[in-house]
Parts: sequence; C-alpha cells; structure tokens
Amino acid sequence: GVSSALLFIAIRLVGSAGGLLAAWLVLRPEVSTGAGLSSRALLRQAIPYGLSDVMSLIYLQADVFILTLMRGSETTGLYAPASGLINALFVIPAAVSNLVIPSLVRQLEHRQVSFRRFILKAMAGYAGLGLVLMVGVGLLGGWIIGFLLGEEYRLTASLLVILCRILL
Repeated sequence: GVSSALLFIAIRLVGSAGGLLAAWLVLRPEVSTGAGLSSRALLRQAIPYGLSDVMSLIYLQADVFILTLMRGSETTGLYAPASGLINALFVIPAAVSNLVIPSLVRQLEHRQVSFRRFILKAMAGYAGLGLVLMVGVGLLGGWIIGFLLGEEYRLTASLLVILCRILL
C-alpha cells in the first residue's frame, strides 16, 4: 500500500544520498562554478534538481500503486513488468539529458544565438530516439516478455505494446 511506496522512495533517497556521499569522499572534487559560488550556494541551487528526481520516482511508481489499490495484486502482477520495462528504457533519454543539459545551460547563460538551433536539434534528437525505442519495443516487446517471463504473461506483452507509445 502507501507504506510500501513511501518505503521505496525513502530507500531510493537514502541510496542516492549514500552514493553521492561515497563519491564525494572518494573523488574529493573541487567545486568550481566559474561564478564564485560556494559549495553551499551550489548545493542550494541544486535543490530543484533533487526535488525533480524525487517527483520522477513518485511519477514512475504511481500507476502501479494506483492499479494495486484499484484492481489488486494479480492485475498489478501482469501490468508491472511491462511498466517496469518501459520505465527502465527511460534511462536512455535521461542519460542523453545529462549530456545535453550542461551545454544548454551554458548557451542560455551566454545568450548565444545558436541556443534556439541547439534546442531544435536536441528536440529532434529526442524525438528520433523515442521513435527508435517505441518501434523497437513495439516489434520486440512481445518476444522479450515471452522469453523472460513465459507464455503465461501474454497479456503483459500486449500491455507492453500499448505502453511503448509513451516512449515517443
């Protein structure tokens, strides 16, 4: 129920914080923003990104949570693998975002003329990536579910084909 969703969020938050702390201790990075910001000010400015990550976690689990409350665990057991695979595929565009956002912010801060062109290229790239993922899951999703979970999850394969449209 609600407690399991909150437990998942808490575990994810603690894990992320622990990973950040471990990386900080091992790497001992020198924080330089070029704008003379202190580490404390930089962390304060990062709060919206952290909150965005927490909200994304809630968003990614909300459908499974609601389905469990409304239809029970059997229906959720058929839906969750399809939803989980789709959510896992969102890692790919998120990784691309981690590469694109610094350049985007730099161009925005310097009010570069190429900013609009950069945005259009990035959006076209995301659309192309989404199309490839959607078509790939649409064509291979049924086979993947059958291979991983077996024939008794045929309905899950059908759900995956429906859900793959989210990737676009």
